[in-house]
Amino acid sequence: MLIGAIEAGGTKIVCAVGDRSGEIKVKENIPTRNPDETLQEVRAFFSAYELEALGVGSFGPIWR
Repeated sequence: MLIGAIEAGGTKIVCAVGDRSGEIKVKENIPTRNPDETLQEVRAFFSAYELEALGVGSFGPIWR
């Protein structure tokens, strides 16, 4: 059972996949560019995994 995590910042987005024990299996930094490019890369990262849940942390609004 895998859990995804996204930490969205102004210069990069950190994507990670871990298990319930908290062990990070894989992590990738994605440079923040325009939303279409950036989110396409985030989707591509997570598409390789079957996730049970996804958590998001952001230092600003994630929806306007």
